[in-house]
Amino acid sequence: MGFSTSLQGQSSHEALLARQDAEIKLLETMRRCLTIKVKSDREYATTISSLTMQGKKIERNEDLVGSLVVQSWRDIMDSIDQTAKLIKQQADSIEAIVVEHITTLYSERRRARKIYQEEQTWLNNQFQQLTDDVARKKLEYQKNLEMYKLMRSRFEEHYVKVGRKLDEVREKYQKACRKLHLTHNEYVLLLGAVTECEHDLRTCYLPSLLHRQQAIHQEFITSWKTILQDIVKYSDFTTDKFQEIHRRMQKAVDSVKPVEEYRDFIGKHRTRPASPIRFIFDENLVDDTSGKLLPNKLTVDNLTIDWLRNRLTELETSLKATQQNRQNPQYPSENNSDSKISILDYSREREELRLRCQEKRLQRQVDVIRAALNELGCEELPLGYDLSMESSFTDSPSISKKNTVADIGLFTLRRNQRFMTIFRSPFKSLPLINDTKDGTIRSSSEGPTSKADNTLQVVCFFHMLSTYCTNINMFCA
Repeated sequence: MGFSTSLQGQSSHEALLARQDAEIKLLETMRRCLTIKVKSDREYATTISSLTMQGKKIERNEDLVGSLVVQSWRDIMDSIDQTAKLIKQQADSIEAIVVEHITTLYSERRRARKIYQEEQTWLNNQFQQLTDDVARKKLEYQKNLEMYKLMRSRFEEHYVKVGRKLDEVREKYQKACRKLHLTHNEYVLLLGAVTECEHDLRTCYLPSLLHRQQAIHQEFITSWKTILQDIVKYSDFTTDKFQEIHRRMQKAVDSVKPVEEYRDFIGKHRTRPASPIRFIFDENLVDDTSGKLLPNKLTVDNLTIDWLRNRLTELETSLKATQQNRQNPQYPSENNSDSKISILDYSREREELRLRCQEKRLQRQVDVIRAALNELGCEELPLGYDLSMESSFTDSPSISKKNTVADIGLFTLRRNQRFMTIFRSPFKSLPLINDTKDGTIRSSSEGPTSKADNTLQVVCFFHMLSTYCTNINMFCA
C-alpha cells in the first residue's frame, strides 16, 4: 500500500495537497511557539542571573567571615546561577539548531509542494492535450468528410454534362477526396501515438511521481522526528519531574515512525488507479466513403502514396534523433551529497519520459506506415477517387475503339435525350423533323398540321430508334 498505487485519483491528489498544506501550517506553529519559548527562557535566565547577583551581595560580610550559612547560601546562589546559564544555553541551542532546522524544513516543504503541484498540473495538461489533439483531428476529419460529400454530390450532378464546368467539378472532387484521405491517415496515426503516450503517462510517470512524493514525505517525517528529538533533548533538566516529563515526551517521539505515518491517510483517501483513456476510431466517419477508407487502417492509393513516403522519411529522421538523445542525455552536473535537492528534481525523469513517449509515438507511426506500404508490395496503386460514373468519358490508352465510342456518346448525348422524350410519347404533337442529306436529324420551328405530317413524324421516330440501337451496339462492342 503506497502513494503510487493508492493515490492516483483526482480526489487523492487534492487530499495530498491539503495534507501538505496542513503540515506546512504545523511547521509554522512549531516555529512560532519555539521562538516564544526561546525568548521566554532567555528572559527567565536573565532574571535569575540578576537575582543571584543580588543574593551574593551580603551586607556586613566582614561580620560573617567563616559562617557556614553564608557559604551554603553562596553555593545555592551559584547553583541557581548555573541553572540560569544552563537554561540560556538550552535556549540558544533551540534557536540555533531546532528553530533553524524547522525553518529549513518549512522552506523545503513548501518547495516540495510547489514542485508536486506543478508536476501534477503538467501531467493533467498532458492528458488534456492528448484528448484535445484527438478532438481537433476528429473535427477536421468531419469537416473534410462534409466537403468530400458535397463535392461528390456536385460531381454526380454534373457527370452527364460536357465542358469546363465538369472538369472543374471533377478537380474539386479529387482534391476533396485527397484531403479526406490524408486527414484519415493523420487521424489513424494520431490515435496510435496518443495511445502510447497516454499509457506511459498513466503507468510510468504518474506512479513514479507519487512514489517519489511518498519518499519525500517520509524523508520529511524523518527530519521532523529529529527536530522533536532535539526539542526533548534541550528541555531535559535531569530533575525527577523533568525526567518524568522527558520520558513521556521521549515515548511520544519514539512513537513517530515515518513508514507508518501515512497509513491512516492512505486508507482514508484511497482511490482506484487511474483508468486508461480509450482513443477509438469513430467508424461513423467512414460510412459514406464507399469502403475506400477503413477504421484504424491507412489508405494507400495514388492520392496518399507520396505523402506516406515523405511522412515515413520525416518520422524515421525524427525517430533516429530521439534515440540518439536518449542514448546521450544532456543533464547538468549536480552535487550528489545534496539528497534533498536530487529527490525533488523531476526534470531528468520528465525528460527521460518525454523522450521515451516521443520514441514510442514515432516508432508506432513508422511501423504503421511501413506495414501499409509492405502490404501494398508491388501491386498497382488503387485510385483514391471513384470515377466509375464517368467511365464512358475517361480516356483509356489501351482501347482506342472505346475512346471513339465514348466520343460518339458525348456528341450525341443530348440528341439521345431528345429521343427518349419522343420514345416515351411518340405520337404527341412534336416539332417537325427533317432528314438532311448527311443523315443528321434537324428540328423545325413549326409543328405538324396535317395527317401527312403525323405520318412523317412516325417515320422519323423509327429512324431515330434505328440510330439509337446502332449506337447501343457500338457501346456494347
